[in-house]
Amino acid sequence: SRQRSGLIVSQGGDTQVRSITVRNNIMYNNADAGIDLTNYGSLNMQNIKVYHNTIYGSGSGITFGYNKLTGTKIRNNIFASSGTDIDGVSGGGITVSSNLYWPAMNNNGVTDSSPVTGDPMFVNKASNDVHIQATSAAIDRGANLVASVPTDKDGITRPQGSAPDIGAYEYFTPGPDTTPPFLSNGQPTGNLPAGTTSTAMSVTTNEAAGCRYSTT
Repeated sequence: SRQRSGLIVSQGGDTQVRSITVRNNIMYNNADAGIDLTNYGSLNMQNIKVYHNTIYGSGSGITFGYNKLTGTKIRNNIFASSGTDIDGVSGGGITVSSNLYWPAMNNNGVTDSSPVTGDPMFVNKASNDVHIQATSAAIDRGANLVASVPTDKDGITRPQGSAPDIGAYEYFTPGPDTTPPFLSNGQPTGNLPAGTTSTAMSVTTNEAAGCRYSTT
């Protein structure tokens, strides 16, 4: 949001928010935070998990308001080029680990127990393509959260390497295309008249393809 946060998980009064997983999101250029976890209510928010998100260019990556969270886990996220990466409140209810920070970690009120610092090597951040490239510091550096996040934002199975990649996208190199093209609208049809020495042929395919033919 150009005016507020990209995603807000909140509660007020005597309502209670619990057991939510925020995963595989891209948050960028938000005026406030990429993700806002603020509890205005009287009860604790419980078991909020923020896994495998990519957040960049915002006022802060993730922000907390008030220390009314239990079982909250912030893991395997990319924080890039935001004012503050995680702007929170200290307390036993929040666990932060295995996040990637670029160009440097800048957390307030929380400590990442196993931070990764390095260039995520986005394909083209200017056009908001934050798939990661082969030299990304995020590759194979994430904690194993496959039970909660078995695929990435594109539906690619995690992990593709020895461990999950940090962020919303798993680095993926597709194998060779072994599926033949689909052919339709072939012309001419049937048998050619006897004595035909030349004819025009055409066929429609669903992808680029070469053409081979035989006269027998």
